[in-house]
Amino acid sequence: MKTGIVGAGISGLATAQAILARDSHAEVVIFEAGAHTGGKVLTENTPEGYLCEWGVNAFLDKEPRTLELCREIGLDPVSGDELPIPNTAEHFVKAGLNYNNESFGGRLRYQWRGKSLKSSFSESDLSIWNEPVGSLDLGLSWQLKKNVRIGLDARNLLDEEKIQTTDYSGQLMRINEQDRSVALTLRAKWS
Repeated sequence: MKTGIVGAGISGLATAQAILARDSHAEVVIFEAGAHTGGKVLTENTPEGYLCEWGVNAFLDKEPRTLELCREIGLDPVSGDELPIPNTAEHFVKAGLNYNNESFGGRLRYQWRGKSLKSSFSESDLSIWNEPVGSLDLGLSWQLKKNVRIGLDARNLLDEEKIQTTDYSGQLMRINEQDRSVALTLRAKWS
């Protein structure tokens, strides 16, 4: 039997596998317009050593036949513990000091996040990574009178640079932010 299959995505490859499982002598030709087989599914080994899977966002593992097919062709499912999760970092540090009494309150906080995967899917076909970033924040408040409070809120006091990578219309762009900010607030209540 001679068979032609249009498209080397998951459906086309599964169809070819099913035909060859029934008749190992069948002649199956798969026609694919793209640069790789698998359709929307693609595996990338990043320079950072991560294995990223692209494409479909669902896998019907509740259907026994789906997992059977994976095992038949040598693709054992991988635990999610082995893959990076977008917007999480391997290392994260958060430290803070708080003080409160009736007339004064203060908060000093430092946060640092290591390099993290932002997305393994982009128009440019590359994984997008965020660089390590830290921030020192300070919040102070004073109760001047029963009905008057002054506050000071300062962000990124060390003026650390936040570098993010984003994908815009298929082109990777790096965004550098150095956003130190200070705000003074006055709260008053009138009866």
